[in-house]
Amino acid sequence: MTDHQAQAAGAAGSAAARRIGLLLRPTPGAGNDVHDVVEQARVAHALGVPAVWFGQRYDYDSLSLSAVVGAAVPGLRVGTSVVPIGHRHPLVVAGQAKTAQAAAGGRFDLGLVPGSRRLGDSRRSAAPRSGRSGGCASTSPRSAL
Repeated sequence: MTDHQAQAAGAAGSAAARRIGLLLRPTPGAGNDVHDVVEQARVAHALGVPAVWFGQRYDYDSLSLSAVVGAAVPGLRVGTSVVPIGHRHPLVVAGQAKTAQAAAGGRFDLGLVPGSRRLGDSRRSAAPRSGRSGGCASTSPRSAL
C-alpha cells in the first residue's frame, strides 16, 4: 500500500466514524414529553435522519429516553449527547447504558462528560463524606477506578 492509499483509507475511516443526526428535546407544553419525543424521532427517521441524540435535562433522563426511543423506532440509531457522570455511580451508568443498548437493538451511542456546571460540579460528591446516603454511596469516577 502506498502512502497515498494509506492516507485515503485513513480519511475514509474517519469520515465513516462521523455520524449525522438530530438532537431532540420535548416540545414545550407537550402533554407527555416521552410520547412527544418518540413521535419526533419517528418523523425524523421517516425523513431519512439516521440518528437522534438526547441531552441530559432536569425533566427527563437521556439514557432512559434513548432506550424508549430505540425500542419504539426500529432502525433509528439513538444516543446521549452528554451524560454528566460526576454524581452518578459508574456501575449505575453502565447498567443504564447496557439496558439502552439492548432496548435499541445495538443502535445506542453513549456520550459522557465528567460534570456539568448546570447539573453540579463533578468534583463534589452528592453523598456525605462517610459515603452513606440512605444505603447508597455516590463516588466520583476517579475514586471508583
